[in-house]
Amino acid sequence: MPNGPARFLPGNHDLDFDATEREHSTDSFRQNLGAAYYSYDVGRAHVVATSNLDFPTKEDAAKGDYNGSLDERQMEWLRNDIENTPEDRLIVLAGHVPLLDFADQGSQKHQVDQVKEIYEILEGREAITL
Repeated sequence: MPNGPARFLPGNHDLDFDATEREHSTDSFRQNLGAAYYSYDVGRAHVVATSNLDFPTKEDAAKGDYNGSLDERQMEWLRNDIENTPEDRLIVLAGHVPLLDFADQGSQKHQVDQVKEIYEILEGREAITL
């Protein structure tokens, strides 16, 4: 008996490192595995998978390593998605980079730039992050 569908979200080994624009950094992932960010309901939970890895494009390689971040398009999608989710649903927010890493708070690499804004979007909601 199967355990259910497998769902994926992009990580630092899933990016198109030759992309010249961030919006194209997950082209291969989307072509082979599906949407880079999405949500779905299961029982009384609303699961939100984010694409929160910002890797320097080919032209920006000198800027250094990857960073946790959601672009404005995805932030707008997240606002609308949570706004249209019933209040009684548990929000399960998943992403490759943690929203906030208490062990490594001094590193941008291990947390998401928009953590405060995401907390505001989730304010008053029962939520967990993975």
